[in-house]
Amino acid sequence: MIPRSMRRLLLPIHALLLISLSASAAHPVWKTIEAIFRTDRAVPQSRHGEGGQNHPEEHTFLFDSFADLESKDFLNGLAFVLSKYPPPASPDALPAYRRSMDHKLRMLFEYYPLAARSPEDFTALLDLIYDAGNAAILRVFLLRHATTGLEPQSTFGNYMQGHLEHDGEAFVKKLIEVIQLPQESKAVQLAAMDVLLARTEHEYAALLASDALLINRSDKETPVHVRQFITKPDALPVSRRTQILLQRKNEAVGAWAKTLKAIADNGQRDPALRAKAREVLDVVLADYPIANRDEIQGH
Repeated sequence: MIPRSMRRLLLPIHALLLISLSASAAHPVWKTIEAIFRTDRAVPQSRHGEGGQNHPEEHTFLFDSFADLESKDFLNGLAFVLSKYPPPASPDALPAYRRSMDHKLRMLFEYYPLAARSPEDFTALLDLIYDAGNAAILRVFLLRHATTGLEPQSTFGNYMQGHLEHDGEAFVKKLIEVIQLPQESKAVQLAAMDVLLARTEHEYAALLASDALLINRSDKETPVHVRQFITKPDALPVSRRTQILLQRKNEAVGAWAKTLKAIADNGQRDPALRAKAREVLDVVLADYPIANRDEIQGH
């Protein structure tokens, strides 16, 4: 029998957006996607030019291969993969399983943006993340591609992050809800905390990078980090617009930092979650000028 802690890795088929095709029917779709991925990643063959020099063949992107595939085909392929490769019963086998599944999910989702043709194709991915009935390994994979800095840059990551630039506040709100639920998957909650911190670093850096006064300052070769505003709010001249945006960001980060403090201080929560919450809080307090610093530090 699979331990209770591992059951959350199993994915009910209904959670995959009520896909009607069975796992066996999805088999040809998965095989097609897998074959295209392997072909696209294959090392080009060398050809001999004049003088006998080796010249690798130019890489050909297989966009035409996806002309007849829709986003639902990828989700049907996902249903097949998750049903055919369930998590092992032995905890010792889990690391190898996670590596294998990560590779399969990369195969599956790398070309998803080529088939995505509407906003609903993106919200379908958010539904997979938010539904606690879905496999934790899938939800973690999607979460880690939803922000910069956690995974190597990819077409799929760019697709996820590009969409979330327009609805980031709602995304963060949902992550906070996920983190607070005691019955949620621990793996998903840990990933959500990593995402919150990575998004925060990216968004603060983007705010400063877009400020006209900082761009045109005389000593612009000297790196600027928002931590300089912690002890000296007027440390650097920034535009009024940037001041307003920084204030909003400080308040938003302070709000979810307060939630993490409650988790870190709660002796009934999982020790790994408490440790991760404290780890993220330490970075926030060291690097970002949040508005409720004294409250979180207990001063």
